[in-house]
Amino acid sequence: MRSTQDDGRENSQLKTFGLLPYSNKRSNKYLPDGKINIEGEEYLVELKTAEDKGRSTLVSTGRGVDQNKINKWKKVFWIFSKYRKILNTKGQSFELTGDHYFCLGSWLNPWFEKHPLKKVNEGTDKFGGLILLDEVLNILENEISDEDLSRVKETYTRGTRQNDPRMSWENVVKKYCKKIDTTRPKEHLKELIIETKNKR
Repeated sequence: MRSTQDDGRENSQLKTFGLLPYSNKRSNKYLPDGKINIEGEEYLVELKTAEDKGRSTLVSTGRGVDQNKINKWKKVFWIFSKYRKILNTKGQSFELTGDHYFCLGSWLNPWFEKHPLKKVNEGTDKFGGLILLDEVLNILENEISDEDLSRVKETYTRGTRQNDPRMSWENVVKKYCKKIDTTRPKEHLKELIIETKNKR
C-alpha cells in the first residue's frame, strides 16, 4: 500500500474492499487507484473520499481534468467513501463512516457533460474553451508551421483543463451510484462489478 500521509484514506479503502493498489509509483499520466481480480479477470477502480458534511458534502475529483481523463474515468469502476475527522493520541486522524457508493464511470455522464466538460468545451467568462480553439486553429493553419500550430494547440489545451471540479455527494453520488452493503463490502463490491459487467 502507498505509505504517504495523504494516501491514508485511500489505503483504508483498499483494505476495506480487498483491493490491490494499481501502482506504487506516481505518474503524470492517469492511473487508477486500485485493482481487483475476479474469476481471473482484472478490474480497475478509481477511489474517492469526502469529508462528511451532511447534505453539503463535496467530492474532490482531481487535477487537470479534460476530455482525455474523463474518457478514461468512464471505463473504470468508482468507489466513493465518506469519512469523518477524529482526534487520537497521535493527533488528528480520520475514520471511514461506512457510507460507500459504487458506480461505473460512465454512469456519471450527466455530471461530466454538465460541469467539467461544459467548461472545457465552452470556456468561462474569462477563458476560452476548445470550441474557440478550433476557430483559432483554422485561422492560423496557413499562417504558421505545423510544428508551431501543434505547440499552440498543446498550450491552449493545457489551459482548458479543469482543476479539481467538485461533485455533490447528495446530487451526484447518491443519484447515479449504488450503495455498498457496509456489513459485507468486499463481497458486495464483487457482486456489483459482475452484475455491471453482465449488463454491458
